[in-house]
Amino acid sequence: MRSLLILLIALQSVLPRTSEKLVYEVRYKLGALNTKVATGTIPLVPDVWEGRKALRSDASIKVQPFFKLFLKGSYTANLYLGAGDMKPLFYRYGHENGFNECRYRADSVYFHRSHKKKGVQNIALSNDGRTMEIFSMLFLLRELNLSPGESINAKTYLSGGFRNVRITMIGTDTERYPGREADAFLIETPEQGLMENGSGTVIRLWRSHGGTRPVLGIEVPLSTGTMIANLTNEL
Repeated sequence: MRSLLILLIALQSVLPRTSEKLVYEVRYKLGALNTKVATGTIPLVPDVWEGRKALRSDASIKVQPFFKLFLKGSYTANLYLGAGDMKPLFYRYGHENGFNECRYRADSVYFHRSHKKKGVQNIALSNDGRTMEIFSMLFLLRELNLSPGESINAKTYLSGGFRNVRITMIGTDTERYPGREADAFLIETPEQGLMENGSGTVIRLWRSHGGTRPVLGIEVPLSTGTMIANLTNEL
């Protein structure tokens, strides 16, 4: 579920320069089982970060009552993007065992993890525009202009370190979301089991072809079954 939260945060917008609110239904699918697990809400509002005009998202997932037996009741994360260029400035994801933070400077990326069981981790890397934690990397995806079959390489934080990932634009999909043309993408990790949830290596994502290009849906493979999020409301 934490991996899905991170990805859901990425579903909010890089393109809009003003307020936005996206709502997603999160479902778990295993064979004939297809049940609602949670609702994800991803707002975007004007704010200021360290004296700079910014956009802030306080993203959350609210878990359905039955699934609170297995999952935490809610998950939250906070992020700031530059209001002009929409580049990531700061993110923080807090959880019951600690928190992760990432700060972006003009030429550097600073990642910090504080975890009760895994301890403290600090990583400093060059800021090449494609090295970032996973949901900021996916912000980049929403603004990408790729042709079918074209890919880019990036680095993102997965399972304790920054790993190589490949983002490929598959092509146009007119069937998955009737009445809405979508661009289909694959996000691939080169090694099995890098995702927090023990999943495989491929995540599927659909982005609206027109307008502000909101992400319409995402599929995250788990060790058992698949977690699916679909856009249900766009304000």
